[in-house]
Amino acid sequence: MPAVATAQAERTIAPVVDSIGGITDAELAAHHDLVRTTHATEQHTLPSIALEPLPETAINFDPEPLIDTSNISEADIQAVRKEIDAMDKSPDPYVYFDALPTNVQLAVIAAAKRGEGPKVTKQIVPFSGNYRIVMNALEMMTCTSLVDATSCVIAANAASKASDEAEIRFPGSNSLHNGKGDAYRHCDWNAYMVMRIGAWGAERVATNHELMGSGSPEENSMDYFNNAQGRLIGSGYSTGGNESAAGDQCALWASVGILSTLS
Repeated sequence: MPAVATAQAERTIAPVVDSIGGITDAELAAHHDLVRTTHATEQHTLPSIALEPLPETAINFDPEPLIDTSNISEADIQAVRKEIDAMDKSPDPYVYFDALPTNVQLAVIAAAKRGEGPKVTKQIVPFSGNYRIVMNALEMMTCTSLVDATSCVIAANAASKASDEAEIRFPGSNSLHNGKGDAYRHCDWNAYMVMRIGAWGAERVATNHELMGSGSPEENSMDYFNNAQGRLIGSGYSTGGNESAAGDQCALWASVGILSTLS
C-alpha cells in the first residue's frame, strides 16, 4: 500500500485496515479514541491556499452508471460459480477478485446483485453510528472493478478518517445527516482520496458510492456537489501533502455555507 501524504505519516495513527479484512470492536474503539485525542491536540488554522469553489455548472449531478451488468446472462453467472467459491475461500477476496478478467468480474457482480455472490462478511470500513461513509461488499467489488483493490482499501480508510473527523468537528444528528457535518464528511473524504490515490480514482470511487447508495435525489445532488469541492481541495493541497490543512479547508467551507446542505 502506498504511503500516505507527509502530514498523515507524521501522526501516530496507523491505518485501520492494513490489508483486506476485518477489525475487532476493541480495535475500532481504540482507533476512534486515538483519532479524537490526536485531533484535539492538533493546531488548526485558516487555510493558506486560495481556492475558488467549483460552480454548479462544472459538476456532474447525473452521472451515467459506471458498472453495467445488464448484458450478463444466467449462463454467465453460472459460469463463474468456481470463482465465487474461490473468493469465499480466499484470505484476500478482493485481491483475488481484482485479478479476474473484466467479464468475469461483471458476472460475479451480477450474481452479488441477485444475492448469489461471494459471502464476504468481513468488515471493510470501521463502522459505528449511523452517519458514516460505508463501503459494503458489493460496493468493494464494483470499486475494485473500476479502480483496483488497493486503492479501494485506501479509499475505505479515507472514509473512516473523514467520518471520525466529521463526528468531532460537527457533532449531532442534525449536522451529520444532511447538515454541515454531512457536507464536511464528503468534502473531507474526497480531499483525502485525491491526496492518496489521485483525482481520477477518487472521482470514480465517490461517484460509484453515490450511484450505489439509497439517498434521495436531493441528497445525491448534495453529495455530488460536496464530493467535487473536496476533490478540488485535495488537488490544491496535494503538492504539499498536507491532509490536515485540506481538512481545515473543508471545515471552513462547511462552516461558512459554501458546501451544500439540506438542513
